[in-house]
Amino acid sequence: MQTVDRPVRRCSFCGKKQGEVRLVAGPSEVYICHLCVALCTEILAHEGRPEPPGAPGPLIRTEVTSS
Repeated sequence: MQTVDRPVRRCSFCGKKQGEVRLVAGPSEVYICHLCVALCTEILAHEGRPEPPGAPGPLIRTEVTSS
């Protein structure tokens, strides 16, 4: 019986194998592991910079009254 070698999926950021971490699939065979997601989340939380230009702001409701 012939065995089929499957490619080993790895995190595209840190290179860890699928058996070592949980992977989230992206487009075109790109993967990110749960550890890299956590690290990115932490970096963004502590970055402290304002939202980039053009980012959606909070929704504001304005009241219009008739005279």
